[in-house]
Amino acid sequence: MVYSTCTLNRKENEEIIDWALNNFDIKIMNIDRLDNNFLNGIDIGLSDEVKKCIRVIPNEVYEGFLCAK
Repeated sequence: MVYSTCTLNRKENEEIIDWALNNFDIKIMNIDRLDNNFLNGIDIGLSDEVKKCIRVIPNEVYEGFLCAK
């Protein structure tokens, strides 16, 4: 399953993933970063698994979004 949003809002992204990790028997899979605009998820105060999410920083090629697999 893939969870993706078109926002960089932590409440809609990493906090939802963290909630799901704490309430269901799921794990996050690593996603290969394609370039320097792809960052790891923000895990401050959240599960270390959240670091496996990918945040894409908006630029001339990409709009900002989050993706978790």
